Amino acid sequence: MSSLGMSAGRESVRWPVVLQQPFRLFFLAAAWFAVLHSAWWGGMLASGSMGIDGNPFLWHGYHMVFGFAGAIVIGFLLSASANWIGQRVSPPAVTLLLFSVWLLARCGSFMPTVVPAGLVYLADALALWGASLVLAIALIRAGNRRNYQFIAVLAAVASAASIFGLAEAGFIPDLRFGLVRVGLDLMLLLMVMMGQRIVPFFTERRLPQAGVRQSALLKAAAPLTVFSGLLAYHLQLPSLALALMLVAAVVLLMQLTLWRSWACWREPMLWILHIGYLWLAISLVLRAGSLGFGWMPYSTAGHAVSVGALGALGLGMLARVSLGHTGRPIESSRWMVLAFVLVTVAAVFRLMTAAPIPLSMHWIFGLSALAWLLAWLIFAISYMPILISPRADGRPG
Repeated sequence: MSSLGMSAGRESVRWPVVLQQPFRLFFLAAAWFAVLHSAWWGGMLASGSMGIDGNPFLWHGYHMVFGFAGAIVIGFLLSASANWIGQRVSPPAVTLLLFSVWLLARCGSFMPTVVPAGLVYLADALALWGASLVLAIALIRAGNRRNYQFIAVLAAVASAASIFGLAEAGFIPDLRFGLVRVGLDLMLLLMVMMGQRIVPFFTERRLPQAGVRQSALLKAAAPLTVFSGLLAYHLQLPSLALALMLVAAVVLLMQLTLWRSWACWREPMLWILHIGYLWLAISLVLRAGSLGFGWMPYSTAGHAVSVGALGALGLGMLARVSLGHTGRPIESSRWMVLAFVLVTVAAVFRLMTAAPIPLSMHWIFGLSALAWLLAWLIFAISYMPILISPRADGRPG
């Protein structure tokens, strides 16, 4: 009886497959949230009716940066770090806890009468700080100093979310719009840091004949110049920010030439990553142009990061990680190729809102949201069976 009881006990604590690795649950949740949020937001923009208490643009920016992008970053870093140190970083119980508080905040974004705003911001801060702590414990225990930088950036994102909550509650001056921009800029920095590792690596593995090269100097200069340019902007040094952003954009473009981006056009799983990295450079040029020449509102230029870079690089990485880490061939379906095109089109439409064209801004906003929604809907539907199923090769995880 005792043996049977122990066996039943072990059986009862088996966790669902979707909790075995953080990317499974967080990627799926990020995709579905992108769909729901875009449908709500696009409907409001197309109709011209903003059914949100307070500033709707602040609501949109906050939840896309700390909610949507936050879920991608948590899922990616806690899964990638397991490969860096060769062991699981976030056990199923921890993953479930982090996801639960993240989900609480997302429910609050749609049901403010059920989940008060204070609880939303507290939940987001707990999710991001919790992920930072889990990542720090794992990397520090393993002595993985090479990746300590990701602890610092993730903790900075958590700090921005926490300070946003304090500003929302009135404990400090209202810096909320600035904090959303800080959060977005930290996401940009993270994408540069990860992109310059994975884009050339995956390209060289898939296309060894392309002659991919890397430069240690450019690899060091890319995050340094990006960080310096963004810091100068937040310190209200526009001339310095303009110069540094342009230098950073040139560095990123030089990297893309070394990575032989033009050789990837037949490989959707590669060209979407290169396009995402290109959007990072474009975003820096547009921001510099906004600061120095008034090309477009600075907030519009920022959408080259949130819609363009995060859309392309994010969707490409989610698709790739979801296949590779579940033991499946890294090949794109026709539907996913369509999703890659749609997410790029969404960014182009969003930037068109700053151009003097004879079209209703409400409709351009709506078309951008629709293209973005469809791209993530394709991913969510196509990859749900993959993310909730065991590995195809029979290995654990």
